[in-house]
Amino acid sequence: MTAGQTLMLIEAMKTFNQIKAPKGGTLKAILVASGDPVEFGQPLAIIE
Repeated sequence: MTAGQTLMLIEAMKTFNQIKAPKGGTLKAILVASGDPVEFGQPLAIIE
């Protein structure tokens, strides 16, 4: 994975927002499941 690559999509009010990787590395874990509500500032994934 490279910095800026799309990591996931978040749907808010019928609009899909791309979440981009803040840094390059290996995706180790995704911390949320599809359909789970998320909050601003919540960790979504671990990149090493």
